[in-house]
Order: sequence, then C-alpha cells, then structure tokens
Amino acid sequence: MTGAGGKHLSDAGFTDNPARWTHAEDDHVDYVATMVTDRHSLSIFEVDGPRLTMAQIDEAGSEICWGVATRTSTHVSSAPRLDA
Repeated sequence: MTGAGGKHLSDAGFTDNPARWTHAEDDHVDYVATMVTDRHSLSIFEVDGPRLTMAQIDEAGSEICWGVATRTSTHVSSAPRLDA
C-alpha cells in the first residue's frame, strides 16, 4: 500500500481497470492488486508484537483495503548472519 505523497491524482480511469495496470515491456506482470486513482488516501500501520496491520483509508474515511503480516521467526544475535 502506497500513495503519491500528496501529488495530484492520476487518471481516474485506472481505478477498477486492471488492463491499464500492466505493460507489454514487462510481459504484463501483475505487480498491483488494486489501484485507486480517483481519490486521495493515506496508509495506517499498527504494530502489535510480531503482527503488522496495514490499512489504506480514503479522504472520506472509508477503508479501501487492508492487510496483515505476521513474523513467524526471530533471529537474535550479536554476530553478523552468514546466510544473509
């Protein structure tokens, strides 16, 4: 989830039109799950231990999308990782 940092809105025709989100030069790879270009929004992140909740809220206060990521393992060491 990202935004344009306050920049002007893109062509509103991109919203709900996945055919416009991909390009032949990158073999039409799907990098984007949802694109909202018809209104401004902001990202909200909440961290609770290993759980990260992310939400995108539009200018009217409506939730556009959300997701949760959970860290399943922790590596704690004062030495550098050899497998990194």
